[in-house]
Amino acid sequence: MKQTHTLLLMAALVVAHCCRSATLVAQPSESGSVPDYVVITTTEMNSDGLVGLTYRCALEAYNYDGAPLNIYLLAIENPVAYDGACSMDDVNAGGSVRVFGPNMSSTYLLTGSLETPTFGGIAFPSAFEEGSLVINTAAAGIYQGSYAIAAVFTYQGTGEYLRTDGLPVQVSNIFTPFQYHMKLLKSTLHVGDGYDPYMATWEVTHPEGIRVERAFYLDHAPTGPVVLRVGYWATLYDNNPVYINGEFVGYLPAMHNYNIWAWSQVRLSPSLFHAGENTIVFKSGLRPPSTHYDNYMVKGWEIFYN
Repeated sequence: MKQTHTLLLMAALVVAHCCRSATLVAQPSESGSVPDYVVITTTEMNSDGLVGLTYRCALEAYNYDGAPLNIYLLAIENPVAYDGACSMDDVNAGGSVRVFGPNMSSTYLLTGSLETPTFGGIAFPSAFEEGSLVINTAAAGIYQGSYAIAAVFTYQGTGEYLRTDGLPVQVSNIFTPFQYHMKLLKSTLHVGDGYDPYMATWEVTHPEGIRVERAFYLDHAPTGPVVLRVGYWATLYDNNPVYINGEFVGYLPAMHNYNIWAWSQVRLSPSLFHAGENTIVFKSGLRPPSTHYDNYMVKGWEIFYN
């Protein structure tokens, strides 16, 4: 089955919200001093990289009945703290941290303080609330290792943490959406038809040709969608095609010769891949009336799969 989307395409997050039940007992924190205001649990659903998240919010020990709150949901790569409460310093001590944007429609990288909340102005009922979400980890950009989902509640008007004992973050258990990782390129490739002096500072100054092929090996065939992460440099045209095992998978986006590395990701069908030797081919585009093929570099191409 051919893949005809571009390499910039990202699927939308799948979100299902929420159901309620009858009783809830607030669970104590690991320290035993203050009960947790929310308990989060994640479950890997299938080989597609979908992860189910359940939450239970307790109000018994906190005065947030009807108070408008901002809720931030975070995805922490390789977390140092999980299965309970922690500080923001603990959150930042792990790998990269991505924050789900409004209504979980996107994510942004946490580089300083929390900014746009995932859910703003939420007022809880008088007793408790519980429910579930389904997270498309590939679309959310949280596919490159082990993760935990964390929640931070703040008062909307003041920005103060709901929990004030220094442990405002509630963290789930750890999950790994994709078990396997394979690098498709071992080095930087230059695709094109000739050297030009402006390429003197490129990582690979001279092109290998207008068609460059590399082989990579998989121990087993993927059982679900494959996340392909790509890096590309200085594409002029938008018609530089990429093929995997002879099947067209998309065009590299045009960068108009900007000499910077751009990174993107796309989900591909597992039918493109098989156990054993696979091939990836890069071609240079030609756009009349120009008689010169495009020159560009690619590196860091890798896949994540189950």
